[in-house]
Order: sequence, then C-alpha cells, then structure tokens
Amino acid sequence: MNIKERFGIKVKQLREQKGFSTEHLSNVSNVDRNYISDIEKVKKTSLNLNL
Repeated sequence: MNIKERFGIKVKQLREQKGFSTEHLSNVSNVDRNYISDIEKVKKTSLNLNL
C-alpha cells in the first residue's frame, strides 16, 4: 500500500469517526465534495503530498 492509499484510508476513517458526511467535510474544509471522495478512493493521481 502506497502513501496515497494510506492517506485516503485515514481521511475516510477520521471523517467517519467524526460522523461527517463527505458533504459536511466539504463544507467545513472548503474542499470540493467530489475531490474528498476521490481522495478517499485514491482516484486523484494529482494528489500531491509534500511530506
């Protein structure tokens, strides 16, 4: 499992722990709901993680 997959899984875990929908997370983070969904599903190949 690569870093993008682990990141996406962690975002989804934390979102679900807080009881947030992707739409609610989108509203509070000012990030498009579809982009959040794509991150969780590791669909965004343009996701850049500067670690």
